[in-house]
Amino acid sequence: MSKYLILGRVSPPSNISFLCFHLAHSQCRQGWREYESKCYFFSTDTKSWPEANAHCMEQNSHLMSIQDIHERVRSSNPDGTRICLRFTFKIFWIGLNDLIVEGIWEWSDGKPFIEYLSFWMSGQPDNWNNTEDCGQVVGYNFGHWNDENCAAKRKYICKYINCKEIWKLQPGALK
Repeated sequence: MSKYLILGRVSPPSNISFLCFHLAHSQCRQGWREYESKCYFFSTDTKSWPEANAHCMEQNSHLMSIQDIHERVRSSNPDGTRICLRFTFKIFWIGLNDLIVEGIWEWSDGKPFIEYLSFWMSGQPDNWNNTEDCGQVVGYNFGHWNDENCAAKRKYICKYINCKEIWKLQPGALK
């Protein structure tokens, strides 16, 4: 257990931290693909954004959020395939949305939206006809993002962290 990644404090209680460690031979569930300790599911069916979001949550995952440059660019999977190849000529829902406040983009999993990682298509997001609040990755446009009406039926990408969970009390927590 040489590499630890602290995902953040949990609350309540605030005296516990969530730690995740990468196991060399960890496996994703059947039908999911692993990349850098994360598991991805590329759907073959189509759903609206809310339906896709609910389906991912039923699978103990979330619509994909992009938290580092490796997820955004075309990175190699351990088996030599590239994530971008799965996007070719396809459009997939991701967890990006501005459903709460128009123009304030966030991820459905609660992770922060990191502006410098944004990868919008030229002229996007445009909220065309004041009806586009959900984000999609567009394969035929090199994986750039577009805002779309959330009711549109699209394929979708779910993601979960592939790790063991350890709950560790902080020093002095039991005082």
